[in-house]
Amino acid sequence: VCIGHSRGILWIGGEHYLRIHPKDSLTFGDYLLLGGNMLTRLSSEFVIVFFVLSGFSIAHSLRKSTDAIPFYKRRFIRLYPPYLTALFWAMLVMWGLLNFVPHFTDGTYQTPAFDRLMDSRQLFEWPVFIKNLIYLPQLDGILRPFWSLTLEVIFYLLAPFFVRRKNVFYILSTLLFIAVLVNTRLHLISSGILTTYLYHNIFFMIGMLLYDHFDQVRNYAKQTIASKAPWIALGLFLLMVVLSLKGLHTTNALIAALMSVVLIVYLLEYNVEVKWLIAIGRFSYTLYITHFPTIFIYLALYFTLTNATPPYIFNSIVFFPCIFFCLAVAYGQYWLVEKRSKNILDKLRKSGSKQEIVPEVASSVVKVEKGQW
Repeated sequence: VCIGHSRGILWIGGEHYLRIHPKDSLTFGDYLLLGGNMLTRLSSEFVIVFFVLSGFSIAHSLRKSTDAIPFYKRRFIRLYPPYLTALFWAMLVMWGLLNFVPHFTDGTYQTPAFDRLMDSRQLFEWPVFIKNLIYLPQLDGILRPFWSLTLEVIFYLLAPFFVRRKNVFYILSTLLFIAVLVNTRLHLISSGILTTYLYHNIFFMIGMLLYDHFDQVRNYAKQTIASKAPWIALGLFLLMVVLSLKGLHTTNALIAALMSVVLIVYLLEYNVEVKWLIAIGRFSYTLYITHFPTIFIYLALYFTLTNATPPYIFNSIVFFPCIFFCLAVAYGQYWLVEKRSKNILDKLRKSGSKQEIVPEVASSVVKVEKGQW
């Protein structure tokens, strides 16, 4: 997600690139450039991967007790302090941009990226600020990735009740997903938080369903696709890249869910670990909620330090250092806030009569561990 957003904001993009460089003038290197950048266009699909993983891990978290209050308490301690820090980080970024590069925020440059900065001036309005505090973020600005957090919170609120009637939950989730698809085609009800959640709820359901039937799925996979799982996942990834060009969002979302299942089963079965990705996984939550404003700091620094003319960046490698910049900023906030929240949560678990032991999964996509996305 971070790579996709960095590329999307810090490079002119394939469509604009082709307007400047007609196809008949493209070299082999140009095609490699465009093809390579297409591999970073699946930000939304990897949020779906996260939803499936979230359903899987929450099913495990609630396997012993479906008592809602202790579960809410754990989730609040684990997630809200970093969320609040990320919110104030976004406001600090906007304050800096408003004061040091105001022409970036006043509509002087009319591109999707700079439009976000102009819309983010609303962050300092009290009604918007209050909504942001309660997971109803202003999504047309630099809090855009927070859209998934709203759906996560709804799922967390309902999860203790879902696991008590799992079969009912599975059936209703499927029927409501179909209903939303029909509504999207017929335009019977306007889209909103409810329809957005009901659409994405099926991916949480897939994660929970996988957890409930993990042994059966694993045994079937061992007999059929186990050794081929990495190649299947790679094939699904490339298929999603192609389909994303055609705007087949629902198809891609379902393929992303399938890829998640393949990877979870494979990585748990073979206990695959990639050390450096495990390290990033420890602060992946903070990385997700802080990277978007951080990219705009990098954007402002690039134009200021290079004296390049806004709004477009034509150099296709400018976004690469931004990825490491986002990692550094996220790790700093993780060390200051998220790590401390996790330590408090660990102490509460140890002091309680029940202590959860959650399986760890490491891969090129995600690390699932205790209390972590």
